[in-house]
Amino acid sequence: MRWAGFWRGVWFYPSPRLITKKDFSRFDLIVAMDRQVLFSIKSITKNEAANVKLLSDFLPENSPIDVPDPMNRSVPTCYRVLDMLETACGTISHNVYQAAGSSALA
Repeated sequence: MRWAGFWRGVWFYPSPRLITKKDFSRFDLIVAMDRQVLFSIKSITKNEAANVKLLSDFLPENSPIDVPDPMNRSVPTCYRVLDMLETACGTISHNVYQAAGSSALA
């Protein structure tokens, strides 16, 4: 995955880490890649985390619900995951921009 990202000009740093309860107050949005991870995250907070979403919440309707785990997968799978991440990040940044604009006007 890092190699596929490198060819797209993306460097994945730092390495992944486990989520902590403190993260729910530190971050406005936490994005889970699949339903199993979403369930695990919500179990940490006893389902009180409104700021936890699936990546697919930010993708077109015909997209898969779960992002495939690219670990030890083919290069095309890694590129497909990168496509999903790039699309979702565009939607997320648009939503943040819209929210910032509407709160600035209020």
